[in-house]
Amino acid sequence: MRVRLPVPALPTVVLLLVGASVVWPSHSEAQSWTGFRGPNGDGRAIIGAPDLGTPQELKVRWKVPLGSGYSGLSVESGVVVTAFASSGRDVLAAFSAADGSERWRFDLGPMYPGKDGAHDGPIATPVLADGRVFMVDPAGRVVGLDSAAGELLWEVDLVEDLAGQSPWFYGYCGSPLVHGRAVIVTVGGEAGSVVAFDVHSGDLLWRSVQGDVVGCATPVPIEMGGKQHLAILGNASLHVLDPTSGRIVHQAEHGGNGDFGSFTSSPLPLSATRLLIKHDRAKSRFVTFDGGAPSLGDEFRGLGLSYSPPTVSGDHVVGYTSRFFSAQSADGEQLWRSREPSDGFVISVGDRVVVLTKKGALHVGTTSAEGWAEEAKLDLFSDLAWTPPTFAEGSLFVRSLGEMARVDLVPVTAQLTEADLPYVPTPLVALRDDLRTADDADVLLDSFLDGKTLPIIDDDRVVFLWRGAASDVAIAGDMLGMRTESPMNRLADTDLWWWETTLDPRGRWRYAFFVDYRPTIDPHNPRQVASTVISPNLDFFEPVEGMAFSWFDMPKAAAAEGHWQESTAPNPGTLETFTVAMMSGPGPDGSPPRMVDVSVKVWLPPGYSDSDREYPVVFVHNPWALEVGGWQQSLDHLVGTSVEPLIAVFPEARDLTLIRTYREGFLSEILPRVEERYRVSPSREHRATVGMGIESLNGLLLGLGLPEQFGKIGLQSLWGFDFEKGMIETARAGRTADDVAYDIYFDWGEWDMHCVEESWDTRITARWLFDSLREHGWKVAGGAAPHSFDWLSWRERTDDLLGALFPLEVAEN
Repeated sequence: MRVRLPVPALPTVVLLLVGASVVWPSHSEAQSWTGFRGPNGDGRAIIGAPDLGTPQELKVRWKVPLGSGYSGLSVESGVVVTAFASSGRDVLAAFSAADGSERWRFDLGPMYPGKDGAHDGPIATPVLADGRVFMVDPAGRVVGLDSAAGELLWEVDLVEDLAGQSPWFYGYCGSPLVHGRAVIVTVGGEAGSVVAFDVHSGDLLWRSVQGDVVGCATPVPIEMGGKQHLAILGNASLHVLDPTSGRIVHQAEHGGNGDFGSFTSSPLPLSATRLLIKHDRAKSRFVTFDGGAPSLGDEFRGLGLSYSPPTVSGDHVVGYTSRFFSAQSADGEQLWRSREPSDGFVISVGDRVVVLTKKGALHVGTTSAEGWAEEAKLDLFSDLAWTPPTFAEGSLFVRSLGEMARVDLVPVTAQLTEADLPYVPTPLVALRDDLRTADDADVLLDSFLDGKTLPIIDDDRVVFLWRGAASDVAIAGDMLGMRTESPMNRLADTDLWWWETTLDPRGRWRYAFFVDYRPTIDPHNPRQVASTVISPNLDFFEPVEGMAFSWFDMPKAAAAEGHWQESTAPNPGTLETFTVAMMSGPGPDGSPPRMVDVSVKVWLPPGYSDSDREYPVVFVHNPWALEVGGWQQSLDHLVGTSVEPLIAVFPEARDLTLIRTYREGFLSEILPRVEERYRVSPSREHRATVGMGIESLNGLLLGLGLPEQFGKIGLQSLWGFDFEKGMIETARAGRTADDVAYDIYFDWGEWDMHCVEESWDTRITARWLFDSLREHGWKVAGGAAPHSFDWLSWRERTDDLLGALFPLEVAEN
């Protein structure tokens, strides 16, 4: 094994210690939390219940700066150990549990950059055992250190030394587990996905689990037949191993997969004979060991669509189902779901539940079969938090992407005086005051809303209102980004709910209400639009219906009228249809590819049948361009007026999800049929490929990949993450305008597709592509527009796109 000297400890800054006596019982003060998900890998600290007979509050004992990362906090014997990114390096560091001062720091290697929505830094959690600490960094380096001084004892490189294979796009994410003399980690590779090293020397003890991919799962200890075993979730099966030899004692195919399922989750031990596994993207199931052999229970839809691991509270399981805190009974029934305390990460401490939300708030409360009851809350971090809390030595240890803190639950020392009148937005102040003396609140509210078109807009301030009987109302929309909603506020004891924000006065904005978790448009706003990108769970549009939104223009927004809204054109074109058979990609349920019929619609300009000329052609790769995007009406009004006569082709390939599959079918089926049936110009200077949203990559990659076919490219709201950036770079292959000329139009919205909580933002990729295309010397028009994305935005600029690619004056010269 290779051994090297540790990096010397670096000085740290210790912040103010607030300190107070904790209320968690004194016998828990020596309790440790030595690794991922706590002592038993289940996110539970088994202690007696604290005395909460008097009001309690969460108090910061210390807080220190930290670098980016997801690594959990392991605590033992007064030491806190975690991993994070610092100055371009990934590091493992130890801190004093008493005051947060740094004790030592060990360099793991170059910082692992965040990709496709992930943040920079390590993901795995270090494990503490017998005066040692063990860690796996994202590149596959396993280190064993002395926990007192941070001195390196041994190291192994999973890729170089064991021919391991990084199990995921984000690198090695599974955390190590210590059992006896073995440090157990996931390694990947054909020789076996799970390995064990000797804690003292780092020598390989065993390698197991061949033929199944173990992604980011961490093995958990379970007891079967009075003996200790390990349970780990592979992509295809649940595996039960003998920890001393690695022998597979049992395995059972679970029938799941997916990023939110078996690839990223670990089993949750419930008892000596029962586990819970999140095996599929949106499904879970219980596993019972009857006579030793695992028996898989029925699948149930709960605790899915989330990376957050669940835990046990009383006789039920609590965790997250999508963005909502929820509870499942022992038989898989969903008992309830709650918007509060917001999306985050959960552990249980005694009979209390602790949640750290992604927005950085810390909550303590109880759960029952009826719901969540909060007892204390602290707005702790100003940045995002993506790490479950730790409970040790009588305190909570928590981290965000930029800070770490120790927090105690203490008696409230001073009661806050209640404000005479709670805050409401200015447009509701008079209504609030009148409600205090009103004989009939309903009559007053009816009068207030009568004749109003909502939301209420005053310069850049916007107040959204919804009225109706509900226990929970939230709002979602362009102002919050994807996969996010915000709770609304109830006005006094009425059924009127409000939410206030500041918005760009140039913009057009979409929004929707979630009334008792169901998406609902605004009944006081007649302007509505269906999304072709967002589904009702605020995720990307999959093979489900799109979500309906209400929309409005701010005072300085450009006029909403457009060519697509005019009923007739003075000289419209004609629309024809033909059908081709193409191979689809795999289905969302894993079903194999299949042949599908694809309808191809072709718009022909006025006078086409009376002419024998060849026309320029534009291929529009978005299946909703005609139905929702109004392209036919736009062409009817623009062609011959500001756009040269052309042919427009619309493949409505809604089942073809893979770019490669679509490209193959386009080249073999669609393009030859168009060239055979219609008089299209063979010159690349007269051919354009255009795409919007998720289909924008089809438009871009076809253009870049087939320079002999296309000299013009049109894009709106590029679908772009790190993976897609790599595809674009490959397609460009270093070419510049000196090698091949392109005319390009590219626009996107200033509040285009992004998710703050997951750190992905297509606007960043859009700006990168726009600037780099120009740097390559190509002619690029467009840019950012004061809109969001989807057809409510894109159809406003169809005239700009066509005018840039096929201006009428070019045909006249």
